Amino acid sequence: MPELLDPRNDFVFKRIFGSEENKDVLLAFLNRTLPNLASRH
Repeated sequence: MPELLDPRNDFVFKRIFGSEENKDVLLAFLNRTLPNLASRH
């Protein structure tokens, strides 16, 4: 079984979340990580 890439690595994080094609993945990550941010405005 191949090892998974560690998303805590800056390069890997940017490859996963930094591309336009993965915009939905970034939004889902931010919404799960910062769920109360939108309700503060």
